[in-house]
Amino acid sequence: MMKNRYYPNPNLLENTASSSAILFEQGSEVCFQIDKPHHYEIFIEVEQSKFNEFVGTASKLYRMLSNSNQTTGYVQNRKWWSNMFSGGEYFVFETNEKTYIHFKLALTSITNLPSELQVKWRFAKAMRGLRFEINIGKDSAIIKEKINVVNAFLVEHRYIGAWYKAQHQFQ
Repeated sequence: MMKNRYYPNPNLLENTASSSAILFEQGSEVCFQIDKPHHYEIFIEVEQSKFNEFVGTASKLYRMLSNSNQTTGYVQNRKWWSNMFSGGEYFVFETNEKTYIHFKLALTSITNLPSELQVKWRFAKAMRGLRFEINIGKDSAIIKEKINVVNAFLVEHRYIGAWYKAQHQFQ
């Protein structure tokens, strides 16, 4: 079986030569960085009533993406997610009609970017065929514009993966 190779999209890369501000260190290991150099964003917009009926919550959606045994392209979500992303955070915004979920994820490798098709397909399977709009990328002007519109409707913010562990390690 031939392994798929993902070639980096130059629009998703940024200059990583600048130093990142470190929030805290433990030994020689950096636990959490304020300025995240390998940042990947996913912004989802879906009808709220259908999302609540078919998926439930953003937390459940995240669990289906990052921890389920569901496969796409012969690779389980759990394995694919851990190969692509080391941690991150997500924000949930809700208006009367729509739910918006904004994932900010740390890539495990700047040279191993996820395929946009893989991301879209995995979200579609996890959301059980719901119609949704998705924007993917790095510092996308479209994502920033949408966040500015819905920013007042923030209902949830969660750290995930390594970022969650770093936040709760010293509490």
